[in-house]
Amino acid sequence: MRLVMVVVVDQLAWDTLMRFRPALRGGLARLLDAGVTFSDAHHQHAMTATAPGHATLSTGLVPRHHGVVANYWFDRNTNREVYSAEDPVSEEVGPVNLLATALPDWVRQRDPWGRTFTASGKDRSAVMLGGKRPNGAFWFDPEVGGFVTSHRYRRAPGWVMAFNRRPLLRERFGTLWQPLPLPPRVDASRLGVVQLQGSGLPTGFPHSFGGASTRPGEWFYEAIYDSPAIDEYLAVFARELIERERLGLDDHLDYLGLSFSAVDSVGHVYGPHSREALDAVLRLDRALGELLTAIEAKVGRNRMLVALSADHGVAPMPERQQRLGLRGSRETPADVACVQSVLRRLDAAYGRRDWFAYDLYLDAMEVARSRVPRPELDRRIVGWLSGCPDVAKVWTRAELSPERQTGNVMLDLQRASYLPSRSADFVIQWKPWFVDRLEGTTHKTPYDYDTHVPLVMRVPRVAPHEVRLRVATVDLAPTLASLLGLRLPRRVDGTDRSELVLGPPH
Repeated sequence: MRLVMVVVVDQLAWDTLMRFRPALRGGLARLLDAGVTFSDAHHQHAMTATAPGHATLSTGLVPRHHGVVANYWFDRNTNREVYSAEDPVSEEVGPVNLLATALPDWVRQRDPWGRTFTASGKDRSAVMLGGKRPNGAFWFDPEVGGFVTSHRYRRAPGWVMAFNRRPLLRERFGTLWQPLPLPPRVDASRLGVVQLQGSGLPTGFPHSFGGASTRPGEWFYEAIYDSPAIDEYLAVFARELIERERLGLDDHLDYLGLSFSAVDSVGHVYGPHSREALDAVLRLDRALGELLTAIEAKVGRNRMLVALSADHGVAPMPERQQRLGLRGSRETPADVACVQSVLRRLDAAYGRRDWFAYDLYLDAMEVARSRVPRPELDRRIVGWLSGCPDVAKVWTRAELSPERQTGNVMLDLQRASYLPSRSADFVIQWKPWFVDRLEGTTHKTPYDYDTHVPLVMRVPRVAPHEVRLRVATVDLAPTLASLLGLRLPRRVDGTDRSELVLGPPH
């Protein structure tokens, strides 16, 4: 084996992939047709967000153990917000908050001459796929209008600068985002596409890139980032990376981690049942197909292993659910006021104080000065929050801090996402099918629509087949390590599923 390629599609729920499957003809279709498909793969943690999901896929650990519990959290020692992919001291993007090694680190441990690279539209995705010491990690920066890296990694090579000067994005200035035509005899409505209309809902095609101006600026590149164009651009960049860094061209095992971001950025705005989401998946399918063809021509199809997964799924738009007579609700001003009222109630009960240092993080000094027993304070706060109409459960630090598994599915998912030194004192679990934002949709819940994601591995000389056994995304890294003959660290949470990959279950 000369190259292992891990492809993560941000927000690609299993349901989304399966609904759109009849329209796919490119890379996604090829991986599904030629790979081993785990059709019941789930994230085993509750905070289904980008940074935790990518770190879980690359390390084989749940967030509690790899440390990346959310995209952002609060540092009680420095009294400041921490971004998951940033050094809080130097403010440089990098893997300082990742507490474990990852698959690319294991590749280099076996063979120091093996080369490891990642690239993504998002910095946190590239960082978490790259482990502790990749040879390079690159992400799209709208301020630059191209791919960048940071001083935490090696200096950006000249070929990256040259690539950014190519007019690949400038050529889109003054054009419109129009949907690709569907294949013959494929109807969008049969793929579950619903065109939602109404107050507060996004308009339909066509879409412009940015505002009315004669010069592309940061707003234009931000619009590119929020469209399928960013995935198409990443695929071209990946081809250049493979070429310039000569990945997979010698007898040393190399690693390439790619994370495609457009399904997430488009899905948040338009929802997973929109024509825009379908177009994002179709364009990714086409771009990934062209990328795979180019890599296979250089490396050889039988000398590369390709894995496909997602960092999380997504909730359907509540408006779509309601149109079909299904459960679905959206945050209202009353929900916001109910959560905010906790502070007012604390003031009324115990006197006015800055009870919270950050959202749902109590200020330990203020609590100590109040002389209110912590169990009493927890009980009061949980009671008030639980009374909010769309709250299913409020978890406390005392409930989530223990390490052991309990057999209570929701509690175990929440504990897997909880690291006492980084996580909040209270965790709100909203009711299923509730979207805690005023427009669009989101994820970050422990429910199946957020946890159930694709898990596909195309392995040379292994016949395609489906595995219906329920597995976890933490299984990906140890399984790939086993297939590649890599040495695992002392602790991983995942299970080696290589036996299921190498032969259909009896």
